[in-house]
Amino acid sequence: MKQKVDQARNLSYTMLLQVLENKAYSHITVQNYFSNSALDKRDRAFSLALFYGVLTRLYTLDFYLNKKIKKGVDSLDPPVRTILRIGVWQLLFARSVPSFAAVNETITLLRTYSNEGAVKLGNSVLRRISEEKENGLFSIENEKFDVKYALNRELSGIIKKCFGEEKAASIMEAFLEEPEVSIRVNTTKANQEKVLRYFLEEGISLQKGHLVEDAFLLPLEGRNPASFSAFSDGWISIQNEAAMLVAKLASPKKGDMVLDVCAAPGGKSCHIAELMGNEGQVFSLDIHDKRVEKIRENKERLGLTAITEMEADATALRKIMPERENSFDIVLADVPCSGLGLLKRRPDIKQTMTYEKIQGMLPLQQEILSESSFFVKPGGLLLYSTCTINVEENEKQADIFLMNHPDFAPVSLYDALFSAVGAHAARHKECAEKGQLLLLPDEDLCDGFFIAGFRRVYE
Repeated sequence: MKQKVDQARNLSYTMLLQVLENKAYSHITVQNYFSNSALDKRDRAFSLALFYGVLTRLYTLDFYLNKKIKKGVDSLDPPVRTILRIGVWQLLFARSVPSFAAVNETITLLRTYSNEGAVKLGNSVLRRISEEKENGLFSIENEKFDVKYALNRELSGIIKKCFGEEKAASIMEAFLEEPEVSIRVNTTKANQEKVLRYFLEEGISLQKGHLVEDAFLLPLEGRNPASFSAFSDGWISIQNEAAMLVAKLASPKKGDMVLDVCAAPGGKSCHIAELMGNEGQVFSLDIHDKRVEKIRENKERLGLTAITEMEADATALRKIMPERENSFDIVLADVPCSGLGLLKRRPDIKQTMTYEKIQGMLPLQQEILSESSFFVKPGGLLLYSTCTINVEENEKQADIFLMNHPDFAPVSLYDALFSAVGAHAARHKECAEKGQLLLLPDEDLCDGFFIAGFRRVYE
């Protein structure tokens, strides 16, 4: 009798195939597949842990598979290599899965999606790894840096160069932890008490955020955020605490004019509009029409009329909207970057980002920041931000900007930071007073993120 495929593992396999072989985004894949899943709470949690576990540890999994497969994991058909990765992750990293179950369930998947040759190979590879594990022959702690922390030498080398090996190890260890989901309350529609009460009625107890004082942690347990009426009704937004700090540090006032030049999907624009009480104007731009549509969807869900979304190239703003030069109180430039601060929530970045791509982004970041500066009025604030921890994309870009723009000076971010995070601000005091903020996942328990603030001192 043919063994039935475990549906939680089957869902993980389907999603992993989309991300690893069809280059789909992990977070969008999860949203699309989990919204239609009939799995119960426990199976959802396991399926999600398996999916993110394989993506997070992929480099390490392939290291061990390549030792057992003569021609290497890349020689296998996509379904076979995906399923073997699922099996090895369960053997090495899933504490709640017995070895025999990991092997048997993986073989069932192979029988379903491949042929007897793949089944024979899978049996051999998985049982050898299982036996070696049982005999204490695996010691990930003693592997080389890249294998231990599941990040290729090129990217792990960047992090080591920026922080030194000891600190890099701490940061990369944090990237291997299970991601958390943080939310902010849309104060134009709800308040904290209303949101807390709603989730309690849903059987969910929200926890205070790690960093931002008015953020909450939401245990999704595999549920799509859109499945909560608090989300669809615009009471809350899903946003990492690091990204929340951009709007907080901007400190917008009612009636301000704000420009967000790389805005999609609109999280920071919407947060600023909320902080202004929906009174003022936020011009929210993106170069791609489909991403502009995401801004529109979010502002409408949140009921924010202060936002005007536009399709625009952030490197050509003076041609597109010359009449708006020197007119904004606040300009945000959250530029395209390597995403090396997102490796916990977006582990697929490990497979797609390269040193060459990063180097190609540096001139674009400089160009966007420079172009954005022409729209800040005298005395106005320019904020530069990235979701990376790479010095070349962060501190060095801020230094280059100041060198080339004598009409701007660093502006202290400390008072606004203290207002947003309270006592957590102490560790960042020195840098924040100089106009820069670097958030790290091991210290701040959020995404790796960088923000720099500049004040236009004269026209």
